[in-house]
Amino acid sequence: MGSKEFVERTKNELVISAQGRKVVDSGNIFQLRDPAVPYNLDFGTKNDDIGVENGYLWNENTDISIC
Repeated sequence: MGSKEFVERTKNELVISAQGRKVVDSGNIFQLRDPAVPYNLDFGTKNDDIGVENGYLWNENTDISIC
């Protein structure tokens, strides 16, 4: 954040790291911002019920004994 000259100079110095970013005017202060990207990823079956696959049967653990 800062003057337009400062933000543009910073963008030029960042070269590849600033690729795709834009200088945005926020009143009298300028910012170097990433473009807004909507969050609409398709996770497919990863969000399905995992069922017994993620279970732990603690009552049937024979390795632990209480003495």
